[in-house]
Amino acid sequence: MRRVDFLRKLIDDLLDLASGRIPQQSRDISSPVALDEVVENVVKRFELSANEKELTLEWTPDPRGGESPVWATVDGLDRIFNNLVSNAIRYTHRAERFAYHSAALQKK
Repeated sequence: MRRVDFLRKLIDDLLDLASGRIPQQSRDISSPVALDEVVENVVKRFELSANEKELTLEWTPDPRGGESPVWATVDGLDRIFNNLVSNAIRYTHRAERFAYHSAALQKK
């Protein structure tokens, strides 16, 4: 069901873009988003596609814990990582590995 919801949202966004409308939520970034949660959802969405191509899709969250907050929208990050993972699956040879590791930068 997550894949259907994602595709429906993508179609709605494309229709908005084609009509020249920018949804309000795409312009408003009022709070940080947990990057690890977005990436985990994208990885789950593509597990079946990766398995069909005999790929290992590996995601490792920041080992220090925390949520790796990012100032962005959930939809925007989802779209970015969806594109990254789908391209990795499309252009990676069979029986190979695609790994993503997240780590927060420390402030100085």
